[in-house]
Amino acid sequence: AGRPAAGGRGRSPAAAGGPRAGRGCGAAAKAAEAAGRASTRPPNFIQKAAKHLDNRRPWMINSIKKEQNIMNELLPLAAEYNVPVVALAMDKDGIPPSSKERINVCTQITEQADKHGVDASKLFFDPLVMPISSDYKGATVTFDTLSGIKKQIPHAKTTMGLSNVSFGLVERKHVNQAFLIAALSHGLDSAICDPTRQSVRDAIPIWVI
Repeated sequence: AGRPAAGGRGRSPAAAGGPRAGRGCGAAAKAAEAAGRASTRPPNFIQKAAKHLDNRRPWMINSIKKEQNIMNELLPLAAEYNVPVVALAMDKDGIPPSSKERINVCTQITEQADKHGVDASKLFFDPLVMPISSDYKGATVTFDTLSGIKKQIPHAKTTMGLSNVSFGLVERKHVNQAFLIAALSHGLDSAICDPTRQSVRDAIPIWVI
C-alpha cells in the first residue's frame, strides 16, 4: 500500500516564536504580508517567478520533497537566488509513518541541498501534520520528528500546516492552539497559519515577544 500524500498549503509560513525564531507573533503578521511563496509548478514557471521576484520582495520556494528530479530542478534555483525552501518530510512513495523515517528523509534532503549549494539554514522542514481525528498518534509522530530534526540538523528551520491537526473536529481553534504550544516546545520555528487569530497569538509565550 502506498503512503498518504501531503496536502496543499494555503498560507505562507509565519514566524511562530521561540528563541530560534527571533520573532513573536506580532512580527509574524508583518512577515506574512511581506513574504511571498513560489509554489511548486513546472520549472519554467518557477524560473520566471524567481526573476520577477528577485530584489523586489522576500520569497521562498514551497516546496520540495525527497524526489530526485524535484530536488535537481528546484535546489539550484534556491541556491542561485539565495532563498529559503520548504522541504516536506516525505519521498516519492508518500509520507513515512514513523518519525525516524521522516527524520531520515530530512537528513537526505539536507545532503542534497548541500551538494547544490543550499545551506541547511535555508531549509524549512515540514514534519507533516496529520489529522488526529483519523490517527490520534499522529501528533506524537509530528513532535518526535520536530525534535529529531532540531537534534540532527540544528541549523535547519521547521514549519508546519497548523490547522491540519484539527481537520474533522469541532472547536478547532482550541485544538490548534494546544497543538501549537506543544509544537513550539519540540522545536517549531514557524507555522503555516493565520497570525491574526487571537488563539494563535495567545499560544506564544509572552517572554518570546
